[in-house]
Amino acid sequence: MGVANYQLNKQLKFYTPIEINYQKRHHDGNNFLVEMVLMRLIEADKRLAERIQKKINFSNYQMLCLSWAIGLVMGVAIAILFL
Repeated sequence: MGVANYQLNKQLKFYTPIEINYQKRHHDGNNFLVEMVLMRLIEADKRLAERIQKKINFSNYQMLCLSWAIGLVMGVAIAILFL
């Protein structure tokens, strides 16, 4: 088991452990690459939200309300733009 993990880590040294486990279960080639990019974007979005939350000292509920308000404003703006 240790040799297989070493070889996998050697080939994919820049992937996180979650991504490596995912690759072990799903080895699709091109779809794997797209999913890994999406996973990294999601993780970057989470880290950004956490940094914003810490910087403005908001609770989880306040962040939820902020994201709802931003979504509402963007939805209204898109509706006005296309109507």
